[in-house]
Amino acid sequence: MSRATLAPEHDARVRATRARLAPLAAEHPFTPRFHAQPHGAGMLLQHYVDEGPHAGEATLFVHGNPTWSFAFSHALLAQRAERRCVAVANLGCGHTATP
Repeated sequence: MSRATLAPEHDARVRATRARLAPLAAEHPFTPRFHAQPHGAGMLLQHYVDEGPHAGEATLFVHGNPTWSFAFSHALLAQRAERRCVAVANLGCGHTATP
C-alpha cells in the first residue's frame, strides 16, 4: 500500500508497526506492507509480506491462529529468490488490525 493512500490514522499505525518489527529484522527481514480492508464504515489494515520476483509462479502462505507471517520466515527466505512469496496475516493476528 502506498503511503499516499493511507489515512492519517493508518499512517501512524504503519510507522508503529515498522518500529515494532525492527528488532526482528535479522530473522524477519521483510518490508512490512499493508492492505486497507473495508470493515463496517471504516477500514482495517491487514499486514502482509510480498517478496521475490512478480513474474512466474507464486506461493501463498496462510497461517493458523494464533500466529502471523513470522512463522514462515525461513520458508520465505529460502524461496524468495526463485518465486514470489506472499504471506498474509489474518485479521486480529500479528501486525494486522483487530476488528
